[in-house]
Amino acid sequence: MKNAPVAIPEPGPPPRLRVPVAGRTRLDNGLLVRTVQRNRLPIVDALLIMPTGASADSPRQAGLASITAELLDAGTTGRSQTDIARAIDALGARLGSHAHWDFCAISFQVLADRLPQTLAIVAELLADATFPSPELERGLAERLAAIEQDLEDPGALAGSAIARAIHGADHIYGTPRYGARDTVERIDRDAIVRCHRARYRPAATFVVVGDVIEDAVVRVVDGTLGQWAVPGEPAVEVLPAVARQPTSVRLVDRPGAPQSEVRVGTVGAARTSSDYFPLVVLNTILGGSFTSRLNTRLRERGGYTYGAFSAFSFRRHAGPFVAGAAVSADVTARALAETLEEIERMRVERVTVEELERAKRYLTIGMLRGFEANGSVAGRIADCELHGLGDDWWDRYADRIGEVDADAVRDAAERYLDPAMVSAVVVGDARRTRDSLESLGIGPVVDTVVGRPPRGERHEETD
Repeated sequence: MKNAPVAIPEPGPPPRLRVPVAGRTRLDNGLLVRTVQRNRLPIVDALLIMPTGASADSPRQAGLASITAELLDAGTTGRSQTDIARAIDALGARLGSHAHWDFCAISFQVLADRLPQTLAIVAELLADATFPSPELERGLAERLAAIEQDLEDPGALAGSAIARAIHGADHIYGTPRYGARDTVERIDRDAIVRCHRARYRPAATFVVVGDVIEDAVVRVVDGTLGQWAVPGEPAVEVLPAVARQPTSVRLVDRPGAPQSEVRVGTVGAARTSSDYFPLVVLNTILGGSFTSRLNTRLRERGGYTYGAFSAFSFRRHAGPFVAGAAVSADVTARALAETLEEIERMRVERVTVEELERAKRYLTIGMLRGFEANGSVAGRIADCELHGLGDDWWDRYADRIGEVDADAVRDAAERYLDPAMVSAVVVGDARRTRDSLESLGIGPVVDTVVGRPPRGERHEETD
């Protein structure tokens, strides 16, 4: 006798998040200290963010913030790079620095009782990094070698080309955050020292999460980072308006390539946009999850690709929206056309109730993962400080996602996904793809060489 089929239970409501309460203390030098006590393990995760990042780079020296962050531990007046590495290893700490578009950051993880010694090293790097020539030259050479490797990576080429197509050569977002060959070649020690002085300043946020007591942390931070002072003026971030161009297809030729990297994109929204929550839901439905429309159509139905995606890059200024996939060369034009069709569907059709509810569950349940690890909690708190979102932003996240309806999704799509302003890039075999791309009639097919401007463009190319 066969067992009767078992009905799949309906998913229940997502669990409510209890956002950790973070202490707040402003030191005399302007540094904001946020602390969260989590005593499950005797470990501390800390994140220091300075609110000026790679967006303040000149397009002619793109990559400056990234290289400065990478070389922060190259040496100080009293210690070599090797000395610093040994001191960090002796503490059992993990320390790193990097530059995002919106900020420069130093992060570390260490046993709680070794927090003071680790902070002393961080304070030394902030106040006394010397960027010695041998380490600097090696770092620049390594960065140029990495860029050369990316010139052989179709996905990296597509990312660089679509950024340039969306934002143009005169906007820093039009060049990779880590720089391009000619922009990195313009960077010298003087530029790095100026970058460090202008962007690594105590008007910053320091978040400590772990086995700590707030008062004790503030005393330790005040005795180290509280003594941090920087003369001179802070960096000024001025980004030009984006001159949006009608749709064209930029074709980067890779003779003999069996696949094509297809990208489409346009200018998106800033992190503080009032459309943030409708756009997050929109993107989840379009290409931000495995069950998204793009992945279902291009992977499950078409068999063109292993996976398709879309994403908004929410930055202090409006970052890009990009969708794409790696597809077989013989279906390049078809995949591009269907990607554009799915984007247009978001503008002209209401999403279904099932799609809407699935996206909301995906987002609200997925949001909880960002509060599992101490480092992730520090990042969430720092993000709220950086963009002025308020301490209750994550408390209200699930409710605000829940408020998004089908009309809000379609309205957001109409505002941000204008097909007449969508740029397209194909990295693949031009001989196999050009005719079919031209037959789409979505715009001229422009030959593009990453490293030089497309035909007809007069600006200096920095990709």
